[in-house]
Amino acid sequence: SGSALLLEIYRTLKQLIETQTIETPERTIRFLWVPEFHGTIPWILEKIKKEDFKPIHCINLDMVGEHPARVGYPFTFSKTSISTPSFLNDLISDNIELIKDDFSMIEQNGWPFPWNSRIQPYSGGSDQILFTDEPLRIPAVMFGHSDTFHHTNLDTIDKVDPTTLKRVGILTTLTIIQCSYH
Repeated sequence: SGSALLLEIYRTLKQLIETQTIETPERTIRFLWVPEFHGTIPWILEKIKKEDFKPIHCINLDMVGEHPARVGYPFTFSKTSISTPSFLNDLISDNIELIKDDFSMIEQNGWPFPWNSRIQPYSGGSDQILFTDEPLRIPAVMFGHSDTFHHTNLDTIDKVDPTTLKRVGILTTLTIIQCSYH
């Protein structure tokens, strides 16, 4: 669900820019589709060789569309590490508050209740740790779900909820837009 949503966020931002609904961002927005760790490590090692590579933050989307009733776990926003202080934690927390009880976000056949979500302190386990550690040391957060189906053959489309995907997509897109201008 993270990869699919990343593509939709790209498509949405591209359309917003092309229709001049938003101004062209002052910062470059990069979208990575890489194998967890095995793709991110070589990507970072190649990029840090370039003098103009100066990322400001990372949002990791990992298992972001799970259906609350089918997987039994809430959507989780894992904050960035305290060793990489940033406004990002507060910005995302505020954006979740804007979205979580908005019933206009409910999609057909989607979860019809307020967003089952939680905010937790920094924790490792996915690619965001590669951004908070050396050599980048930038704020990196993770959006996702923990569930018993994660990385198994039972991790199938029937576990995805369109309302959760929409909420995470709007949260991520809003955060990207807010961070893409000086």
